[in-house]
Amino acid sequence: MPMNAIVLAINPRTLDVRNEETGEVVSVNFSNPRRFNVGDRVRITYSGIMTASEPPQITATNIQLLPAVPQRPPSGPHRPPAPPPQRPPVSPIRPPVFIPPPREIRAQVLRREPNFLIVRNIANNQILRADSRDARFFCPGRQVIIRFNSISLGLPPRLDVIELIPVC
Repeated sequence: MPMNAIVLAINPRTLDVRNEETGEVVSVNFSNPRRFNVGDRVRITYSGIMTASEPPQITATNIQLLPAVPQRPPSGPHRPPAPPPQRPPVSPIRPPVFIPPPREIRAQVLRREPNFLIVRNIANNQILRADSRDARFFCPGRQVIIRFNSISLGLPPRLDVIELIPVC
C-alpha cells in the first residue's frame, strides 16, 4: 500500500512523516532512514498494517524520494513571477486519533514469563503473547480473560493488555 508523505524527523531506525493525504503523523520503521532529509517528499510502500499507537506505526518495505511539488511558471511576459507557495504551519496539536474500545478474549495460559504470558485463545485455538506486569501471578493451565486494546504483528502476535482477569 503506498503513502506519499513529508519527512518531519529522522531517528536511528525510524522516520517521522506527515501523510500528504490525511495530514496524520506516522512513525515509519525502515532499515536505512538516514538517507533522507527533513522536508523530503517520499513515497512509502508498506503492507497496509498500521498500529493503533500514538503516533501510528508502519513498517516500510520500500521508500522512494519524490520530486518536490513543482512550481508553476509565470503565465505571461509582463507579469511578475509568482511568489513561492506557502506551506501551512505545522501545528503541534495532533488530530484526534480513533482509539478502539477494549476487546477481550478467554484464553488458557501455556507458559509464564516475568512480564508476559503465552496463551491459547479458547475461541479459535490461536497462540498469542500477552504482555503484562501481572503475568507472574498466573500459572500454566489456568484460564484467564484478557482485555486488550490492540494486536501487534509478530510470532506469536502480541496483545496490548489492559487487564488480566482469572477465571474461577
